Amino acid sequence: MAKTYSAQSFNAQHFANSAFPGGGSGVAPPTGCVGLYYAERSDIELAFGKTNTEKWADVNNDANATEIADRICWALKSGHSYINDRLNGGPYVIPFVLPYPVSIILCTSYYAGVLLYDSRGITDMQEDGTEKNQVSFFRKWVEEYIMKILANRANIVGVDRRDSSPFVVSNPLDSPDPEGTRFFGTKPCSRS
Repeated sequence: MAKTYSAQSFNAQHFANSAFPGGGSGVAPPTGCVGLYYAERSDIELAFGKTNTEKWADVNNDANATEIADRICWALKSGHSYINDRLNGGPYVIPFVLPYPVSIILCTSYYAGVLLYDSRGITDMQEDGTEKNQVSFFRKWVEEYIMKILANRANIVGVDRRDSSPFVVSNPLDSPDPEGTRFFGTKPCSRS
């Protein structure tokens, strides 16, 4: 059963000697978020820069620190949920437990940064005058990494696996369902 963590029960010692703060570097996350997410504000800032993170989170352009912190918290929560939703049913036990894997912290912070950037509706122009989203690379990287995890081509060290047996794809022809033969035919595949 997964535990729910709050800022009051957070223990920063889980992250001693970590390359990423990942989930907290102090007693309470610096965003003031209620809850514990795979990444924190400083992880987004490490990936995209503090100035960019604050500009992207300031959708009203009024430099309101509370609103900026709330938007960053929303992005972290959304990134955390996205990672859990995408990896649910995959080869690893979800949700991840402390200490979080650096790759999951990175995925969450990249995805949260992309959400903040996209919420600004920024249109970037390339030198040739065509439009290009400058952070789309990070969304693609996260999605490709998740696909590698789901396909068992990326190994997350130190995380419990759901099951050691490989995924099995059932053959609809083996089913007693006569509807399966309507869509797939009754002849066996010549390659089997």
